Amino acid sequence: MYRNPSVFFLAVFLLVGIIGLFARHETIMLIGFSGFILFTLTAANRKSKNYYQLSINLEKQIKDMVPGIKDFKLSQEFMSDDKESYIALDETNKKICIIYNQETNTEPLLSKNEYNYKCEIFLYKDILQSTILHDSVTVTSSSRTDIIGRALLGRSMAGDTGAIIGGLSASRTTLDLIKKVQLLIVVNNMSKPFHRITFEIFPKGITKDNIMFRSVDNEITHWHAMLSFLIKQVDETEKPTNANQLSVADELLKLSSLLRDNLITEDEFKQQKIRLLG
Repeated sequence: MYRNPSVFFLAVFLLVGIIGLFARHETIMLIGFSGFILFTLTAANRKSKNYYQLSINLEKQIKDMVPGIKDFKLSQEFMSDDKESYIALDETNKKICIIYNQETNTEPLLSKNEYNYKCEIFLYKDILQSTILHDSVTVTSSSRTDIIGRALLGRSMAGDTGAIIGGLSASRTTLDLIKKVQLLIVVNNMSKPFHRITFEIFPKGITKDNIMFRSVDNEITHWHAMLSFLIKQVDETEKPTNANQLSVADELLKLSSLLRDNLITEDEFKQQKIRLLG
């Protein structure tokens, strides 16, 4: 039993057309194949309208969340075409807004998909790394290099999450055809330490000299450059003022690493920390 009436009628008209063809009955063949073509075009048109309407509804849902964010003044924004993620910049209050779908969808913008958006706000200093990805392969990356930033980035990349993020640069290659262009942002948040913003999906793949790819590349490069600049600014701000501060910070990092690897106890860590900071 067909759940979709359109599929049923498509099958019926196709069968009628084939019967007419083999029976050499021109009228029956014409009715069958004409009906098949008509229902095919109708179904395609309906799917296109549903896709477009869903896209409009989801975009409105996401953008309606932004005005309600406390102390956030929108300066720049980008929304992924699949409506799975959104990023906005507040240059006045020095904040980044990331809205993402908490559900996992295998294909973009289908009526059966689930959408449950969550909004997170980060200060500039909470942005630890920005990376451009082509099909999950690193193209270019910027990350915090100051002592505090390296410690936070190391914590964010610990465990399974680190394997996901860290493994991206291991297979750096030149791709002939690119299917997905994304911006990976690592943030200071242990519950969700990284976000992927999809800038474009090319199902059949596309070459770098294609005008459509160059347009997407300009957009993602713009955002990566902005985030890289913010990261560099924070690096300069967080730099120790003298060599002694640098030495103390290095020692604290070493102690944290020893504690994490269970090579020293919590009490030993606290004692050494008091000694260094005292």
